[in-house]
Amino acid sequence: QKKNPQLAKDSDDSDGSIDQTMRMLQKYPQAVAILSKNGVTAREYVVGSMTLTQGVIAVGFKKGGTYKEYPPDMLKIVSPANLAFIEQHYDELSKARAAFNGGGGN
Repeated sequence: QKKNPQLAKDSDDSDGSIDQTMRMLQKYPQAVAILSKNGVTAREYVVGSMTLTQGVIAVGFKKGGTYKEYPPDMLKIVSPANLAFIEQHYDELSKARAAFNGGGGN
């Protein structure tokens, strides 16, 4: 995003669907090339990023006491296995997510 500020704007304008986010990302050959170089498709990246974001938010709500157990609708979005992994690595993932989103996180 630092090299191409339009990518950040396009990300903000996305409706949040997997397909639209993937199409937006595919408009940037540099981004797709980096993903491909690392053996990741645009779809895998988008799904993984969304799962991580939703999972970190859900675990944060649980840790903060917003709810004691994950609501059934949340378990339809993020698997219990992914939530358990995020719970175990919450601090690290929160820092990494903050750094990825430009918030530092060191």
